Amino acid sequence: VVASVCDAVLGIYAITPDAIQFSTSPEGDVADYSRVLGRLPEFNASATRIVFSSSVDVRHQYGELSQDDDPSPLSEQAFRAIRTLELSHCQRSVSERWTERCRFLIELLLSTGEPSKTLIAELLAVTPRTLQRRLADEGTGHRELLNQVREDKAKEYLRSEDLSLDDIAFLLGFKDTAVFYRAFKQWTRMTPGEYRALRGEYLV
Repeated sequence: VVASVCDAVLGIYAITPDAIQFSTSPEGDVADYSRVLGRLPEFNASATRIVFSSSVDVRHQYGELSQDDDPSPLSEQAFRAIRTLELSHCQRSVSERWTERCRFLIELLLSTGEPSKTLIAELLAVTPRTLQRRLADEGTGHRELLNQVREDKAKEYLRSEDLSLDDIAFLLGFKDTAVFYRAFKQWTRMTPGEYRALRGEYLV
């Protein structure tokens, strides 16, 4: 499944993952993972993740559409692979909260653009209205959850000097760096540069 996701992103954006992490131990010869995935993954991590970064200037084709009308940016193969990965993650997780399921998918999909409520609902095999109700029952909504994931990941990425603001904007699914800049200032009342300057023991 992870190999299918990597192939899909390679086909869409011509980029390969910077890191692949599995929450499980390796099964069989570790060299098989390198051969199939193109790099040696990290095992026994806190979660299964595929990490992409790129300084390539990407303009998402669906960036100007309304959220509920977004066409899926994923190929059919990628859609099936990500849905399978989410189901596998859900089966391993002790939590059945819709919030956690959505958060997992949002983190996985952000580097392909902003995941719409419609796309998340399709991956979870429910209607957008049903997804909205499930999240409301847990005290949140798609937009609130998307913003929270983006803020959390932005703070994580800004702690690394290896990522430029363009890279971070891309990884968070923003159509350009200026939009990311405005969003981050709205979340934290600081610019990304100011937050990065305060990195270290004083950051929360």
